[in-house]
Amino acid sequence: MAQAVRAERDNNQEDTKVSEQDRALPILPVRDTVLFPHAVLPLTVGREGSVQLINSLGEDKTIVVVAQREARVDTPQPADLYAVGT
Repeated sequence: MAQAVRAERDNNQEDTKVSEQDRALPILPVRDTVLFPHAVLPLTVGREGSVQLINSLGEDKTIVVVAQREARVDTPQPADLYAVGT
């Protein structure tokens, strides 16, 4: 009986890990900036969509920062962003 409970608990922990990895995160496109993991860098947020994104963050305050390919693009689409971000 104890093994069955332990196996069920382990399965539930694995489900939680998958859920955390698969969750959707907001993307903040940035111009002429590359942010590296664990780096502290002030970001100036001026576009209305970016300001709304920052203001809408809940308790978690986790975002993905992705550099734009062309800084002139005011409303970047997924194709305007690099595939890897921080």
